[in-house]
Amino acid sequence: MPMQKLTLYKTIIIQGIIAGMISGLFLALIMKFIEHFTAVKVYTLLLNIDYIPVLKNYSFSESVEVILHLIVSICLAIILYFLIVKLQLKKAKVIIFFSVICCFFVGVLLYPTTAFSNRTPPLNSLIAISYWITCHTLYGYVVGFVFTRCTKKQGRL
Repeated sequence: MPMQKLTLYKTIIIQGIIAGMISGLFLALIMKFIEHFTAVKVYTLLLNIDYIPVLKNYSFSESVEVILHLIVSICLAIILYFLIVKLQLKKAKVIIFFSVICCFFVGVLLYPTTAFSNRTPPLNSLIAISYWITCHTLYGYVVGFVFTRCTKKQGRL
């Protein structure tokens, strides 16, 4: 594999880790805040692993569940940044828009996992769906914003 490609993949992974950590922590904190003040269990849903066959048999502390959430966030951010590079998206607004749209759909696709747990909001809770989708859209904005800052520092914008 040429050195230039290795450098590109290393950059994608590093930027994905940075963006995934920042936006993942943002998402966790905002959902924890919402759950604390509204009692709508969106933070519980965010950390919920009841639908994962092996993991559902174990009980984890909140910090371990947050780490699992951050791992998912980092993986998503790496995939997003890979797509941004592959699609040659260079303008900040386009990168942010692309990230927002992708994360909106991730939120839509993940919300139904609430049906697999009795600890999370009901599937038909409009307020929970609204918070969930809004927060994932904001997550997309944050991850896109971080990408634009990283890209600007590298001279790609």
